[in-house]
Amino acid sequence: MKRLFSTSFLTGLLAVVLFFGIQAFLVLRFLQSPGESEPARTAEIPSDEPARFYWDFWTPEIDAFVDDLKAQRLALDERKAELAAIEARVRAESLELEQTRLRLEAFRSRLEESIVEVGLTEEKNLKSLAVTYSNLSPAAALMILQEMEDDVVVKIMMHMKPDVVGAIFEEMTTQTGQADLLVKRAAVLSNRLRLARKENVDTNS
Repeated sequence: MKRLFSTSFLTGLLAVVLFFGIQAFLVLRFLQSPGESEPARTAEIPSDEPARFYWDFWTPEIDAFVDDLKAQRLALDERKAELAAIEARVRAESLELEQTRLRLEAFRSRLEESIVEVGLTEEKNLKSLAVTYSNLSPAAALMILQEMEDDVVVKIMMHMKPDVVGAIFEEMTTQTGQADLLVKRAAVLSNRLRLARKENVDTNS
């Protein structure tokens, strides 16, 4: 009986010692490594791929995002090329327009000089005709002036003395056969001559 009790006591004591020993071992291990955790995973970069940012994960959405960025970059480069071509074309057209403008200005200057020369020549001829017709009799001068347009007749009369013009108008009213037509034309010429002289005065004043 005593032997059985002694064996049971030793077994129980051993169980208690083992329990507290295991507990102490677990506590000490926990205290010795409180911050250690599973090492972080890192992504391996294949040697045959171009360098880029890697995480420890890669999803199809990221691939789609990268492809979209590449497409946008390509579209932007194409747009820049188009804009550069347009800019070059605009500069070329502007240069051509400027050259055309300069040529037109030079042509206009030459044309104005030619007009002035023609005007001076015409003015000289009109004065010469006015002197010639003034030396004729009113009847003879009228016969010549009847074959001319009203514009030319007025320009010639502008260089005649008023008494010579008056004598020609008087001759127009005394002609027989076509007196009515000549009277009407005399009135028209007289009015146009008045307006031309007034315009000449306003221009020179």
